[in-house]
Amino acid sequence: MGGETQCKVCGRTEEQIYHWEQYPETTRRLINLDLYDTHTPRQKITALAEEYNIPFSTARQIFAEDGYHQKPN
Repeated sequence: MGGETQCKVCGRTEEQIYHWEQYPETTRRLINLDLYDTHTPRQKITALAEEYNIPFSTARQIFAEDGYHQKPN
């Protein structure tokens, strides 16, 4: 199945990764929301920064202080 292989780090498909920069912001946000429960903390920090329009470094600090983290498998 072409394009269905998912990145183990971000959860996006090969097609999504290849076309990421061409996608409108809304599409990228929808993809991130769809992957929110399964993707890495970095993606969650990026989503937090984008949602609140804050720098990545600030979102990372909030993420760490509030104890947000991915549960171990």
